[in-house]
Amino acid sequence: MPPGTKAFIDVSGRNQWCASWHNACNEVSPNDVATVDIWGRSMKLGCETSLPARFSIALALAGCGGASPSTLPEISASQASALTSFSSPSAIALDAQGNLFVTDRTSEVLATVTLGTSCGLSVVAGIPGQPGYQDGDGQSAQFNVPNGVALDPAGNAYVADRSNGAVRKVTPDAQVSTFATYYEAEDVSFVGGNLWVSYITGPGDNYFDNIKYYDLTTGMNTWAGAFGGTNRAPGRTVAAPTTVAGSNYFISAVATRNILVGGNPIPADSNFVAGTGEVGSQDGPIAQATFNTPAHVVGAPNGKLYVADTGNHVIRQITNLATVSPFVGTAGAAGLVDANGASARFNSPEGIVVAADGSLFVADTGNGVIRRITTGGDVRTIQYGQPGCGVCPAGHSLCGNGCIASVSDNNNCGACGNVCGSGQTCVSSTCAGPATITAISVQSGATHLTISGTPNVGYHIQASSDLIHWSDIGTSTTNGSGVGTFVDSSAAKYAERFYRAEL
Repeated sequence: MPPGTKAFIDVSGRNQWCASWHNACNEVSPNDVATVDIWGRSMKLGCETSLPARFSIALALAGCGGASPSTLPEISASQASALTSFSSPSAIALDAQGNLFVTDRTSEVLATVTLGTSCGLSVVAGIPGQPGYQDGDGQSAQFNVPNGVALDPAGNAYVADRSNGAVRKVTPDAQVSTFATYYEAEDVSFVGGNLWVSYITGPGDNYFDNIKYYDLTTGMNTWAGAFGGTNRAPGRTVAAPTTVAGSNYFISAVATRNILVGGNPIPADSNFVAGTGEVGSQDGPIAQATFNTPAHVVGAPNGKLYVADTGNHVIRQITNLATVSPFVGTAGAAGLVDANGASARFNSPEGIVVAADGSLFVADTGNGVIRRITTGGDVRTIQYGQPGCGVCPAGHSLCGNGCIASVSDNNNCGACGNVCGSGQTCVSSTCAGPATITAISVQSGATHLTISGTPNVGYHIQASSDLIHWSDIGTSTTNGSGVGTFVDSSAAKYAERFYRAEL
């Protein structure tokens, strides 16, 4: 390919881009650099750089020697500070103020979603689409595949920066520093007053997945156990622990495909809560249940464990540390559907966190979205910029700054902002006005009434002998033209009777 030729590539990840680059140039090494144009902004990348998914990239090759034009400026932190949606949200944490902290390992950022009225999405630290290793203020700091996040009581966020082999600390004022380094940092959690870190030792075939915890008050750290070795499965194999039923810690393990239980230290792989070690989606007693690369597990106030069973595209629950059962989603059915229980759909969910009310927030990694699950199993997708984040419970709708039951609100009758007029009442999502009796006749001892009112509304027919005491004697529902009828078969019993139609 001649120098300066542009190759337009639809990139879904680093390997596809590099493969396309190699096919075009034949002799480009991983250390060579090209200039990439993203949305009209230039940045220099090599084959070792993880590229953001879902970008269409114009790759300007200066030739197979790898030299790139020096006249094109690199993208700046201020240019890339905006983030309107997630690409691959991998882990999630929730602070006391109702803010979700989310790591996106493709966008290379730590971001927050402010739950409540505004539901704002903003970057705390990292430059969207620019992997790297840079401490400092949040706008200029860089991550490389941020994979896990945990919060301490002081509001500091700790990020498992996988490909940089580090745990990074992000203060409330968005100052980023390196907390600890490893061969590969997998996950973090804050449990029992300690920061727990899952990390890999390597390289080569002697990979081991380790757990270490830090006392942030004293600075002391303690190695708590290891898993794996030469039979270690690829990908994340140990997630940092959660807690339920006292001081027990639980780890989700890909290598053994079990949910492990332990305290201090973490026990061997054989000490598990649930899972046979085989890939599957079998429910039932914990000794018979199977999982498919579970990524995270969290303990809830109701005493249950909830498992993000990533490979099965579902969230499952462990009750009384004895039984595994479905919670939301259907095993093997990937998708993006907001619904209840088995009708909902996920795509490789990973991160999971529980709120004080028992609801769950899930990083639905494959769909690039955050989902909220109520204790009753209603699944809703977070909608950024919408009041309440668009996660109203079933039977309610989003309106203004909150959720409403739309069938009974005169100011939001059937739809947000549909205000019923003077003299009208919201009935079955319809603004209904009064009805009048337009005709009355007596046939074979029965009184026949004709009423006129709002179309398709049921009216109560009331009768009285003195115009003071009224009683319901039946209902009449108007047709599409607003006309209804009623027959009073007991009218002959009364010397005199009066009628009216009421909502």
